[in-house]
Amino acid sequence: MGDLYERLRRIREQQRRGATLPGGSGSSPPEGPVTLRRKSVTGGAPGPGWEERAPGVFYRSLPGELPRSHACQVSPDGRWRSISAVFGVGEICSPLFLDVETSGLSGGSGSVAFLTGLGRFVGTKDGEDDRPRLRVEQLFLADLGAETAYTGELHRLIGDNPCYVTYNGASFDIPVLRTRAIMTRRNLPEARHLDLLPITRRLFSPVIGSCRLSAVEERVLGVQRDEDIPGSQVPERYQEYLRRGDPRGIAPVLAHHFYDILHLALLAVHLNGLFCCRTPSSATGETTDLSSGCQETLPVVADEAARLRLLWERGSPSDRDRAAFRVRHLLACPGSSSGRAREKLAELQIRIARSRKDWPGQEAALRLLHRYRGSREDAVALAKFLEHRQGRFDEALQVVSAAADRWGRDASLEHRMARLLRKKARYDGPSRISPG
Repeated sequence: MGDLYERLRRIREQQRRGATLPGGSGSSPPEGPVTLRRKSVTGGAPGPGWEERAPGVFYRSLPGELPRSHACQVSPDGRWRSISAVFGVGEICSPLFLDVETSGLSGGSGSVAFLTGLGRFVGTKDGEDDRPRLRVEQLFLADLGAETAYTGELHRLIGDNPCYVTYNGASFDIPVLRTRAIMTRRNLPEARHLDLLPITRRLFSPVIGSCRLSAVEERVLGVQRDEDIPGSQVPERYQEYLRRGDPRGIAPVLAHHFYDILHLALLAVHLNGLFCCRTPSSATGETTDLSSGCQETLPVVADEAARLRLLWERGSPSDRDRAAFRVRHLLACPGSSSGRAREKLAELQIRIARSRKDWPGQEAALRLLHRYRGSREDAVALAKFLEHRQGRFDEALQVVSAAADRWGRDASLEHRMARLLRKKARYDGPSRISPG
């Protein structure tokens, strides 16, 4: 906004001096039509190894590798296979790992996607070192006036039927690219989309709290970047590049963006391994050496109750069977979990048992919650089960009465106790327990 005010001030000053039209120093206009053009600062290549695809549009391709333990997920022809049904993109696909850097920290029509990265699997190396290989393509906009050519080249690289894999792409990357496509009278190619942020949050936010990509890289993937540029500085670096055309300031942004794509692919196969019963590299002791710019740290373990809930809610029938078996096993072993984790497992067991009409399993989980947590809601839930499924009115009354003595009477307990007393009187005669 300050630049706009400065430009308006200069225009008013030129008008006062009588120099509003090029070619004339006074009030006499030049002969013939006059065309006013804004001088455009077109930057050159942002560094070595970049190919100019159009004036102001630069492209480069860089190789990358993932840990050897994930080789079973990448086919020789570069497709991602054995994908968990939790992701909802099919059992096999050719993923397009997508990340965008913009000229602003938020979306909208004024935020330009000046750097777009696309990562693709290209298979595995031959021989003993069968690490999954990745090709990272970066497209850079060096001149804002070349956005139409930039968007056309980007859509050509994306192809007709992409399977996007992003991190917060549903809220940021895809809407930004869709908006920029509309601004250049195009339609963004869209098909399947897997956003890893919601799944990552469900698995790891109970463990690590914030699920920013940098925190996930360090705590979940076990890699930490050295001398990385903060994302908040990216728009400023790009504006400086447009003003001066100096590639040295934009170089850290390009490196930061490359590792975003590489770590996005690593996170995808890591999460898939958690759902497909494959051991991730961090658990086998293998060093996650993605580059000389990263060092390994000790990763954390996903929240097991959240993992099993995702398998139960979104998985295949075999996934649901595995989740049900695992929940029963963890609840049967007192030392396998404790505290809040055990409560969440019991809550999941109630859902599983109810859907499968496993009444003994549901009763065991309800009693576990009532014993460990013992809230009014737990007492009412157990009493309802004993009343409706088992017809054990005396036992249900004991549960409700104990909860009333502990927590005090409320509407839910009064209602449940009155129902139980009426049923008990109908089947067994008057009860000694009164609702008053």
